[in-house]
Amino acid sequence: MVIQYPDTMFYTTFSESVFNQESGQWSEPTSNKTEVKCRLTPNRAGKVISKVDGTVYDYSFDVCFPIGINPIEIGSECECFDMSGLLIIKQPLVNFHIGQLHCRGWL
Repeated sequence: MVIQYPDTMFYTTFSESVFNQESGQWSEPTSNKTEVKCRLTPNRAGKVISKVDGTVYDYSFDVCFPIGINPIEIGSECECFDMSGLLIIKQPLVNFHIGQLHCRGWL
C-alpha cells in the first residue's frame, strides 16, 4: 500500500519575550514543537528556488504536506524523519507555499 505522506516533520516556532507594563518584567520567550505528516523528496536535479528576500537558494529537500495544514513560518527549525524513524534532515525552513491540492516547503 502506498502512503501519500509517509514521513514526519517536527518544526519549532519561538515567541519573543513580552514586556508586562503592570509588573515591569519581561516574560521568557517560549517555544512550540509541532508534528506534521509529510513527503520528503531529495533535490537530485540541482533545482533552486528564490527565497523571500530574493536570494537564490539551492535547496536539499522538497517537502509536501496535506492540504489544510496551518502555514509554517519561514525560518522555523525543522527535523524530518522517514517512516522508519531515521532523521533525514535538520535545518530551518527556507520557503513555504499553500497550493490548491497540497502545500510545499523547502529545506
